[in-house]
Amino acid sequence: MRPASRSRVFAIARFAAAFAILIFPWSGLGRAFVDAVGAAATAVADPITASSNLSVTVRSARPNENQPDWCGIIDVKRDFPEGPVRQAGALDLRRAGYLQFATFLSLAAGWPPKSGRRALIASAVVVGVVSAVIAVPIFDFLRELGIASFGAWGGAMVALVRRALVAAPGMAYAIPGMAWVAIMQPRLPNLRIEPHAKPSVRAGSGSQKSR
Repeated sequence: MRPASRSRVFAIARFAAAFAILIFPWSGLGRAFVDAVGAAATAVADPITASSNLSVTVRSARPNENQPDWCGIIDVKRDFPEGPVRQAGALDLRRAGYLQFATFLSLAAGWPPKSGRRALIASAVVVGVVSAVIAVPIFDFLRELGIASFGAWGGAMVALVRRALVAAPGMAYAIPGMAWVAIMQPRLPNLRIEPHAKPSVRAGSGSQKSR
């Protein structure tokens, strides 16, 4: 087997092994991921809603709510003079967040960045994509409640992005795959077009006169 083929096989094997480990239904993994997302979402939302009557949290499902471990509950509370109003929605954080994160980690195991600069870019892309995939359904839920207003075009765009990024089958793997290819692709060589050299004329190379 050629060295290039052997390296490709090892990369695919590392990717497959990492992906199999990450998507295995480990006990407690879903609730731990939901709790981590909830802590991050609350840390972002609290400063934004501190000066309003609104509070938004993402938490794990309670036992009496009969939801799976991967289900995050978007808990919205609005305080009014007549009393608080609570509304809640369910968010599948395995489909919206974890599968993208697991795919990125598996791709990194198979084809790791070859420089610190690319590793930094890859980390930023992973955080950005996973955060966006989680945030879009939350924004769409707030839009449906009439809390967040994005305008006619903005609301339609948020709903469309949610269907494209989260609801569409296979997109949980396709988006990280395309992003990783874009990050890891080798740079194109700098193509330089050399100017054509003028033909040299030798001294005394003119045509001889016939005698």
